[in-house]
Amino acid sequence: MFAAAAAVALTVGWTIRWRPGRLRRRGPPPLGLRDALELLRHAYGATGAWGVGVADGPLEVLGAPQATEDQRRRAAALVQLASMDGRVHEVRDADATYVAAGDFPYGAGLALDGEGHSETLTESIAGALRRYVAGMRVAEEQAVPRARVIAGHVSQVVAGAQSLGGIARGAVEVGAELTGRPVALVVGSAEEARIEAVSRTGDRRLAGRVLVPDSPVARAIASGIPVATRGQEDVFGPGVAERRRGDRTGTAYPLHDGSVVVGALVLLGPPPEADAPILEVLGPLLADIGPRIAAARAVRFAVDFDSKVKDDGRMVRLKSAAKRVRSPRAARAPKSGCAS
Repeated sequence: MFAAAAAVALTVGWTIRWRPGRLRRRGPPPLGLRDALELLRHAYGATGAWGVGVADGPLEVLGAPQATEDQRRRAAALVQLASMDGRVHEVRDADATYVAAGDFPYGAGLALDGEGHSETLTESIAGALRRYVAGMRVAEEQAVPRARVIAGHVSQVVAGAQSLGGIARGAVEVGAELTGRPVALVVGSAEEARIEAVSRTGDRRLAGRVLVPDSPVARAIASGIPVATRGQEDVFGPGVAERRRGDRTGTAYPLHDGSVVVGALVLLGPPPEADAPILEVLGPLLADIGPRIAAARAVRFAVDFDSKVKDDGRMVRLKSAAKRVRSPRAARAPKSGCAS
């Protein structure tokens, strides 16, 4: 009888492993995100399917007939948009219908051939895409180390940003999404600390403010250890915009580039408890942002220095030209000659 059972298991592709007191059935390995996206594309007869937000990079699966190059660009852009605003998007063109859904930083979408598709079908696709996006988050957080997931999120958000301000704005949005708190990013030393960016959920009037050297954020940068405030003490110190008492408290976490502190990430609100879940994401987030800010800051210094050198050289040339204009010149005697 055991041999017959083993033959049946072999026929259906299962293996049976003996455990004390029970038999355990083992099926095929679980599908990957790309495989699941291909099944989704095939289920709705789409010409292509796209996914973004995973640490391994964007996903794309194409059917037969394949989507054109223009359709691929449009679909990928729509999926990126959905991943940022978290909404369902439907676009009907003469040659294709696009449906995308997202939940920052993840997004997915399908492209269907033609425009004559019913609302029932597109709503069904939108629901399936929402479930797929939710599965992307769960699958990645289970399979990939948390630090790698966070690094991938930061890389995707700041991709294309070449300025310190652009990288800072992307970093605070990732921090706000991961922690559920308003986040600000301060760049500089304890003597010259400046609020570079504030997340959308925070008070954006603070961006650009220069902090006094004895502010809690400046103390965190100087000491290299987190500093938290409670009660009426403002984490940014005196001299900033008047805010509600609950918005003044916060915790400043120094940003390190090796042994050098290049700024601080400020988590607004009451200090988190020692076992708070957000502390699990803060460590990898701080470790990833620090070197990025240091590199962008170095580029800013280099650009500013180059501009200053060019301005100084231009000023020297202008002064030299002004001296030549002011200096007396010997009048040239007119050449003698007679008119004919």
